[in-house]
Amino acid sequence: SMVRVLCVAMVLACMLCVCVCVVPDAPVLQASAVDVTDFSVTFAWAVPDGHGNPLVTYKLYAAHDNVLLNNVKIISATGGISSYTLDGLQPLFPYEIRMSAITSDGEGPMSAPRVYTTTGLVTTIAGGTSFGFQDGTGSDARFNPGTGRIFIDYNYNIWVADQMNYRIRKVTPDGHVTTVLGNGVNAAIDGVGTFASLGTVTPDGHVCHVTNPNTPPTPHPPLFARRITSVSEVLLLLHLSLSFIVRG
Repeated sequence: SMVRVLCVAMVLACMLCVCVCVVPDAPVLQASAVDVTDFSVTFAWAVPDGHGNPLVTYKLYAAHDNVLLNNVKIISATGGISSYTLDGLQPLFPYEIRMSAITSDGEGPMSAPRVYTTTGLVTTIAGGTSFGFQDGTGSDARFNPGTGRIFIDYNYNIWVADQMNYRIRKVTPDGHVTTVLGNGVNAAIDGVGTFASLGTVTPDGHVCHVTNPNTPPTPHPPLFARRITSVSEVLLLLHLSLSFIVRG
């Protein structure tokens, strides 16, 4: 009877060994994507060995910045499929892809990760390769380095806090640049439009501050603020019930 028990134990151990060994190998993702667009990535892999069992499905894990995208995707393995297009992505984002294969005996190990980056079209609307100040259209316009936050209004105009030029600039969709506020003087002088003098423009959230040039910038509100009311579009742009506020 002892021999019989040992024989049964050996048979069970062998069966267990066989079950562990028949799960499929991990897919091997190609190093480069087959195709990328602004919003999708098409990638391919070498079909893994199922060790005698046909592949049923793949599990696809996609993540950006270590955050898993939605739910794990299940891809049919019917017909020896070896590529997939992942869509609904964001432009210029890197995505980490990992996969596993599944047969009737279970899920195999996860593949080594591959990172694929979507494309993105970057277009220069206004400004050139040199710094300075100049209103104009397209490459004729100039901005100084250190340009701060930009905002886009409902008419697709771009509003720029041109910090080192001490001005607030407006860029139309066709690339025409005009100065809306400030005359380029580093001072705190009230006035209308380009007759006002602004200190260093330092945007903060949806409010654009202008610091007093004689006082170091501080995160705390200053003792007084100057309110600009001459540009109604700026009020709509910033979604403020009050005026576009600058602090000086």
